[in-house]
Amino acid sequence: MLARSLRPRARPNDIDTALVQPATAVTRNATVEVTLDPNAPLLLGTFGPEGAQNALIRLPSGKVQSVTKGDRIQGQVIAAIGPDAVILGNSRRLQMP
Repeated sequence: MLARSLRPRARPNDIDTALVQPATAVTRNATVEVTLDPNAPLLLGTFGPEGAQNALIRLPSGKVQSVTKGDRIQGQVIAAIGPDAVILGNSRRLQMP
């Protein structure tokens, strides 16, 4: 049996709306435009514990591949994965845009 109603509480009238940014301002401040090479691999992100990190890489074909140190992408070995970059065997560095 319910002790209280499940209806949400009313919004308080004392919220300072001057502190709330409109959605367009948030979008404008959070969006950064960069030019990406569609024919090159793109680092989407890294994750996992230090020493055993993985990376998500978008290949030119559009396929997204999860890789770890020692894996190969496009014939190149993943030499290292850091918090914001992947080093390929030929000293090429992929960084997040």
